[in-house]
Amino acid sequence: MLKYDFGDGVAGFSTETGDLIDYEIIVPVYQAHGTKVSVIRNSSIIPDTNGVDAIVTNVKGLTIGVKTADCVPILIYDSSQKVIAAIHSGWKGTIANITGCVIEIMRKEFDSSPTDIKAVIGPCIHVESFEVGDEVYLEFKNKGYGHFCRRMYMPNCSGDEKWHVDLPSVCRHQLLDRGITDIELRNECTYRQFPRFYSARRMKEELGNNRMLNCICL
Repeated sequence: MLKYDFGDGVAGFSTETGDLIDYEIIVPVYQAHGTKVSVIRNSSIIPDTNGVDAIVTNVKGLTIGVKTADCVPILIYDSSQKVIAAIHSGWKGTIANITGCVIEIMRKEFDSSPTDIKAVIGPCIHVESFEVGDEVYLEFKNKGYGHFCRRMYMPNCSGDEKWHVDLPSVCRHQLLDRGITDIELRNECTYRQFPRFYSARRMKEELGNNRMLNCICL
């Protein structure tokens, strides 16, 4: 299990394969790769999390999280307003800037300021392993993220050069664009470090319901 240092009063972590969690975590029932965010203000009133890709709360003792297996997990803590968030940002959610949506909700709902926020971008697929088709590259390019894409060979493969996207760096850019500078970007690649982490691209149908949990709690 990877544990993150957010400072006093908050705990954050990402699980590895084989890790067992013996307490309740609020996670989306189904992550839709969109920008829907669930805000929890009361532990006894949990809104429907079906189809959401991020959760925000200021409730102490409530563990929130997102499930990943190559997609980008982002954990956020506002040390001033005591607000936390967990974000699932796949390539579709990254293009739609779900991270920016969450930061805006924290600003509007809890008066969060970027200078008080720390973010951790957890283990995910990195650029060397995230090969995409021309149509996906064009979507990133058209959104202004072309400089996060490059032509390269897939490691240990004999195929031609293909487009690769640096997803975690795009997410970091989106945080910086919102004024957040306290960012920890983990260097663990879920694809290259399989089976330490679950990887949808590695496991394909064998992945089943297996996922990493990326959690944070006040």
